[in-house]
Amino acid sequence: MKFIIFALVAISFSQLDQFSSLHYKYGKINKKGILTLNATNAQDPSQIEDVYEYIIDYKLLQKKSKADDQYFYTKWENIDDIHNSETSYPLPESEINCKNVALIHQSGLYGLVGFTLQALTNAQYTPSVTYWIKNCPNKVKYDNIEDKYKKQFKNKIIEQTCESDEILDYLSFGLHKGGVSSSKCISNSIIPDKIKKCEDNSKIQIELKGYRIGYIRQCSSETIKELILRFGAILIDKMVIVGWKQINNESYWIAAIKDDQGYKYTGEIVPMNFVAHCYGGYVLFKIPYRVNIGFVIYGSFWFIIFGIPGIFLSFWGLIYLCCSSGCYTFDPCCQCKCNGPKIFPQIIPANGIIRDLSVAGVQ
Repeated sequence: MKFIIFALVAISFSQLDQFSSLHYKYGKINKKGILTLNATNAQDPSQIEDVYEYIIDYKLLQKKSKADDQYFYTKWENIDDIHNSETSYPLPESEINCKNVALIHQSGLYGLVGFTLQALTNAQYTPSVTYWIKNCPNKVKYDNIEDKYKKQFKNKIIEQTCESDEILDYLSFGLHKGGVSSSKCISNSIIPDKIKKCEDNSKIQIELKGYRIGYIRQCSSETIKELILRFGAILIDKMVIVGWKQINNESYWIAAIKDDQGYKYTGEIVPMNFVAHCYGGYVLFKIPYRVNIGFVIYGSFWFIIFGIPGIFLSFWGLIYLCCSSGCYTFDPCCQCKCNGPKIFPQIIPANGIIRDLSVAGVQ
């Protein structure tokens, strides 16, 4: 009986992890455009581990809002508001002809970025996908490879073009590096050579710099609400859900539905029970700033004993401890020097995003 109770408790905790965490690949692009991924514990690139963030660590967009509220939305109370959003407008033929712009629109990420941008900022423009692609890595390499697996890891060059769809695997890293700019500033018709200024030489405006694409493995309607309360929008299958409301005592999602043939979005009020559970969804998020209490206590102890030099000794001691132990010990060190906040078993590809978003189906 004790074993059964223990097993049930373990299962409940694993489900809580699935429903309350955002998963992603951690890595940064340097000034030369090189992305370095941590290969600790991996036998090949497909086994690079995920990291995750707790949803509860993120503040609500509107104070005192709750998942059991009768309604919530940031900008779109009615479907006409979605129809009139620039993100919903059809892509012109010149942009569809850039293959990767068309693919990113079809993946739903174009809509997720566009509607999240409007939910979190005052910007009302459509995203420049070509600017986004240009901020993605031009080369990928790996660190911390075990000697016996080094033959499995090869550095590779990534082409930043309209045709090479391999770049789509690294969009989360490009978003983190460069953020989002307007397609009126940098056209979606061609990948630019430089992105320091707009095409008319005016100053480039950037939003959502430092954000990443986060993946939630499974979610209930309550989890979807919690995500919208914090991130403004969630991509599930062909829809970007941006809020909810009640009509005649029935609950509905406020959603933008992707039209693949027309390369556009339409606003729809979707019965909530149609999307009561999901098998994958995406949001845009930024890693929150953390103060590690253990680090503060540890540093204070060294300061009391050794004064100011003790702080430097404690800092470098933590760096050595974290990085030599595979980054499992202290968050501050992990974020600065190693592979990210928390290690979690792999659920998404090593390249950072599931390219086939059909896995994010609904029931």
